[in-house]
Amino acid sequence: MLYFLLHPLSAFDLFLSTSSALVLFIMNEKQKEWKIIRGHGIVFVTAILPDQFPAHLSKTFQRIRSFRKFDLATLYPSASPLTPEQIFWKDEITNRAKRITAIAARLIEDAPSEAEVRLRMEQMVLERFNMVIECPTCKRRLWRSEVEVEVESPHRIATSLQSRRPDRLPCQCSQKEVSSHINKMFSTRADQMISCDFFDTGSEDHAKRRRPDRILGFQETGSFSRRLEKYNLTAGRSENEAGFESILGALKSTVLNHEGNSLLFPFLIIEAKKRDSASFDDCNMQSALPILEMLKVQEDMQRKSQMTLEYGGPLVWYIAYRGEDWRLSGCYISEKPGPASYEIVTLWTGQLNDVESALQLLLIIDYIFDWARDIYRPSLISQLEMLAKEPSEDDDEFTGVDTDSDIFSLAKPRPRQYMNVEDWATDLENDTEMVVDEEHDVMKWGAHDSELGVFRPASIVQNFFSVAFSSRKRISTSYFQLCQPKRGVRLSSLPAKQRGLSITGALF
Repeated sequence: MLYFLLHPLSAFDLFLSTSSALVLFIMNEKQKEWKIIRGHGIVFVTAILPDQFPAHLSKTFQRIRSFRKFDLATLYPSASPLTPEQIFWKDEITNRAKRITAIAARLIEDAPSEAEVRLRMEQMVLERFNMVIECPTCKRRLWRSEVEVEVESPHRIATSLQSRRPDRLPCQCSQKEVSSHINKMFSTRADQMISCDFFDTGSEDHAKRRRPDRILGFQETGSFSRRLEKYNLTAGRSENEAGFESILGALKSTVLNHEGNSLLFPFLIIEAKKRDSASFDDCNMQSALPILEMLKVQEDMQRKSQMTLEYGGPLVWYIAYRGEDWRLSGCYISEKPGPASYEIVTLWTGQLNDVESALQLLLIIDYIFDWARDIYRPSLISQLEMLAKEPSEDDDEFTGVDTDSDIFSLAKPRPRQYMNVEDWATDLENDTEMVVDEEHDVMKWGAHDSELGVFRPASIVQNFFSVAFSSRKRISTSYFQLCQPKRGVRLSSLPAKQRGLSITGALF
């Protein structure tokens, strides 16, 4: 005590000295971090004009920039009449924008924790990815994007979209029938580690920088699993010759410490901060390496498949926000000559306590939803289809774009008009696993026969159905003739088949 009385400023000086040292340490650590990020070729583009957008993604980035012009007057044009469905869809997104604005205003007043901000804001903004867009009953559209997605280099996906879009008619069913359904195509993870094999120091501080607040990708559905497994089998048979690596193994290690189904091919990443805490530079620093890893997954797929991507090239969407202040960026691989450059450019900024900014962000999210469902996902399936080909298969044609059991309009080979919606919905949830070639060899199964019984693979069982097709006009006449008893014979003594019971298998 005597020491502090004799030196009243010493404690304060010690505090200042310690604080200054801590600030210098943090600054040095950030400088080291940025040096590592730049060393991997990651560049945050500070300013860019529309005519400087990368050529291979110019259409996509221009579309995102165009949403800056949207307001309530633009959404409800007075010059052109709107259908009841269009009015309903526009009202739905407008009401969501108003709710987001009200929540943002309340959060400014309450100044809650970062976790509370994320809980109340992110689910509202990303709600589209949880909503079904096709009626489970009639398979017509419950919603269409205000601005539909456009490919960068038109080919098979663009042709498929062009042929299917006229069939996207609005659903006429009761909204009560579809309110309980959830979109099963997309998957999201919050606060989970991203594998960055190229950067691993073992430091806990560095480990946190690989843990984004949220990433969004695809569910591990049958359309992906079948092709991934087939690719792994094909790669395994030629591993010694071609040195193939397992795409599935790489994908499943991208997101660490998760249970259940894998999140495949992540394409959107979110980093959040409190409005009065860390800066956007801190968001960028924490997101840089996960963004790089996500781009490398797409780059590796393109390199292996040697396909031209209709969506332009590897692309990841990045959202950073501090409270009500939100920014959306596009992340891509530059095609400029020289060392590999992974560039991140801001395409939109807005304050969500303003209703028009909230509306613009929701329209952008709708566009990204369309991009992921109609372009990015079919591109991935096409690449996997190409990778999974046997060396003896024809390289000129494949059906990857045209067949996708997770999207009703692409679920082939059964003709659409005869496809049972209930059966398709069940198939989506209970896709059968692929059977390897060895299981078809019945001779090998015979080695295990005994007096007690035998085992055979279920895949060798074949079912055949004979179906009689009849019109409504003729069915009543046929039924009447079948039910007429012969002279002197009681109807109850006739076999069931002659009593007309066999026509229960007819379709009419």
